[in-house]
Amino acid sequence: MASRSHSTDEYASTLREVSRVTAPAIRQAIRALGIEAGSAGVDVGCGVGLDTLLLAEEVGEHGKVVGVDLSSDFVRAAGQAARRSEHPERLDFVVGDLGDLPMAENSFDWLWCKDTLWPRASGGGGVVSEPVSALRELARVVRPGGTVAVVFWSGQKLLPGYPKLEARLDAAQTEWIPYLRNIPPERHFLGALGWIRSAGLADGQASCFSACIYAPLDKALQQAMGCVFDMLYTDARPWLTAEEWKLTERLCRPESPDFLPATPSYCGSVHYTLFTGRVPPV
Repeated sequence: MASRSHSTDEYASTLREVSRVTAPAIRQAIRALGIEAGSAGVDVGCGVGLDTLLLAEEVGEHGKVVGVDLSSDFVRAAGQAARRSEHPERLDFVVGDLGDLPMAENSFDWLWCKDTLWPRASGGGGVVSEPVSALRELARVVRPGGTVAVVFWSGQKLLPGYPKLEARLDAAQTEWIPYLRNIPPERHFLGALGWIRSAGLADGQASCFSACIYAPLDKALQQAMGCVFDMLYTDARPWLTAEEWKLTERLCRPESPDFLPATPSYCGSVHYTLFTGRVPPV
């Protein structure tokens, strides 16, 4: 499996491949927001702009979506993708920190933040030190009555027939992923409904969305699944036995004759959880 040392272009390419698998679930979550035509929204932690492009499809010809990311390289890549898109006039991208957004108060009708509001353990690595404070900052730029939406990849079932190996791989993720390692229960990302309420947002809700991947998979989707496996499992190796890692490589490498997504009975799924709250009236 590939090294994690990637250029921005390589990383953007990997994310585009992974989105072949995840986009159906993300589209469901976006549609659940009920984004109005002509509205203005912001995608915080936009990365290379994949979600921003999907959100731009929802706002219509008079709407606008602004993507914000801390990485100037990602913002540059997102801008390039926007210029190649069907609706470049609806899109803009800026460099900014989710803890101090470069926007005025009440600037947007809604806010989307996916796979970004990961809290860290005290003194550990991660993205967000205080998720409630971060949510207050996100809510600051949304108009009263507008929606703040935070979304997390919350699980997967991708190795049908190998539940023990998949459980071992999932357990290994809690050892090396910063937002899972040593996280106390109250700071686990699936507690975001509590953060939303503590941040003063109203009408807190949670919804789950899944994408099912099933045979026959064409070559492009098989390649995408290889990127998903690489993203999820490469760093798990130190926590597996030699036999478990050998089996992981046999099932998850696209060049392997036993590559699981190439089998005629393959069926897997990825899962996202959407948390929403409404900015109360002043």
